[in-house]
Amino acid sequence: MDESPFSRIPAELRNRCFELALCQPGPIQIHRPGDRFTATCITPFPTALLATCRVMRKDCTEMFYAVNSFSIPFGGLAPITNMPSQFLSQIGRKNTQAIRSMHVDLGEFNYVTDCTNTFVELHELAESVIHIEVNACVHISLTRPDQYYTLDVRAGHLEASLKAHMKIIHEESALQDISPGRVDDLQWLLRNIQDALKYWQIDDISNHDSPLRLLPVPYGLVTVSEAV
Repeated sequence: MDESPFSRIPAELRNRCFELALCQPGPIQIHRPGDRFTATCITPFPTALLATCRVMRKDCTEMFYAVNSFSIPFGGLAPITNMPSQFLSQIGRKNTQAIRSMHVDLGEFNYVTDCTNTFVELHELAESVIHIEVNACVHISLTRPDQYYTLDVRAGHLEASLKAHMKIIHEESALQDISPGRVDDLQWLLRNIQDALKYWQIDDISNHDSPLRLLPVPYGLVTVSEAV
């Protein structure tokens, strides 16, 4: 590396070249088929640059984690708990500090109230890595077979997210060209969220006896989309 013409390029331009080589066009999918985590990317050999020499690996590994987003399964009806935390432990403290974006798939549930423990773990994860923007999605099964809604959760807190989502459902239910089946699904989902708010007792955000132990953590808005 020291004798390469590339080393004579100004550092700012050289780092930009590294970033272009390492940044993936979409989230890197993290899996754990065995004891170690593996990754699936759109681009083949995404870390090829890191394998060129020891200097390149030392200089660019943290950049690889900084410029990419990582998608990790989290749980569902058959929970895979602690996978995000275990992944961060495997890559080490320096690389964890470099990560800026993480997407967590919470899994599929039959009811919003089934997500209680999963949401607790999600909040705990966010508190442990406050420098990382953690986005999450949870799939709620609908009354029709093989269909579900996906709730995308971003920075804020759960009460505001669910109430914002209720507003979206009310507005969509009022559309004139909506199908009867869709209306039934929306009304079912609306009752589901209302039951969750009541079950979790989070109308009062200061209620620390809530099963979700809602604290000021960086989470927020919810959007809804129907699976195709």
